[in-house]
Amino acid sequence: MTENLAEMVSGVEETNSNEESFLDLPIEEDNINIEEPIDEPVQSADDISITTLNLWFDKFNRNVPYINHVKVQIRGVDPSKTIIFSVEDPEGEPFEGNPARQLKIFQNADNIPVLDFTPESMIFINSGFMINYLVSDDFLITTYSIRNGLEITYSAKINDVFIPFYNERIKKNKVTGIKFPTFNIDNFKENIEKPLNVEDIQIHYRQIQKHIETITTKMDAINWLIERKNGVFDVNHLIQIDNVLSWLINE
Repeated sequence: MTENLAEMVSGVEETNSNEESFLDLPIEEDNINIEEPIDEPVQSADDISITTLNLWFDKFNRNVPYINHVKVQIRGVDPSKTIIFSVEDPEGEPFEGNPARQLKIFQNADNIPVLDFTPESMIFINSGFMINYLVSDDFLITTYSIRNGLEITYSAKINDVFIPFYNERIKKNKVTGIKFPTFNIDNFKENIEKPLNVEDIQIHYRQIQKHIETITTKMDAINWLIERKNGVFDVNHLIQIDNVLSWLINE
């Protein structure tokens, strides 16, 4: 398909908006006037419904202005089911005076589940993407797209840091929404003050073994793991770290 792409594409447009417009031009970055992001209030009920990636981006694209939707007309490809994103490539070489960008292609975007809620950020990782949703000042939800559905991590803000405390996995097309788990920040703070089980944490996350001499408290371990996540782009590894953090804060 890559070899014949130039022949198959009849028009391309890269935009943050949802307007249908096809140009007989090669892919290029246009200057787009971005409207103010949607500031959607928290739903009155204590849950969030699930929608699909294509509908979600149509609704919230203004909240992630650094991600552009590349609209193409390709013979045999349904544009309502396949979505192409353009994002800046920090490691790429500038081209014709413009920052390098990458294309992220998602087939069956009408069947990829996401939360129908205002995003704080959307980050592309090796096997898909993760979305952060700031529900309130002390409550953050992170979702990871996985093959069979959605991995969800719930985090509470403690000592000015969002720390995962509960994880769940929902299967594709099996549920219509999520319920917020109950949590008590005071209990989490008490747990953090408990002694760190040095042996157990090395079993839960072996990569910490080389640094264990510098980690003496639970908060040391939490800060180290959160910093560790910044250099990880594998979804399974990210989920593993979230699970370890959740174990630490509940143990």
